[in-house]
Amino acid sequence: MELARHRFLVTGGTRGIGLELCRALAGRGAKVAVVGRDPTGLAEVEKALPGVVALQADLARVDGLPGLGRAGPRGLRSAHGAGQ
Repeated sequence: MELARHRFLVTGGTRGIGLELCRALAGRGAKVAVVGRDPTGLAEVEKALPGVVALQADLARVDGLPGLGRAGPRGLRSAHGAGQ
């Protein structure tokens, strides 16, 4: 399935299921933004998956969300890959 006209926001995308989801979506041509808390992990995702945009935020905290709503384009689909 071609996803070139779609945009996705993946939470918890620096490892595990979230990272694999980023790979799958980007591999099908989607525009992908990944959200995570770990700046090192986010940098590794951007390096491994050219075109994927990494955004540092802690979605478990209200004060960890500043600017997230303005960070990406409108029309994003979301995929939650985070878990604890």
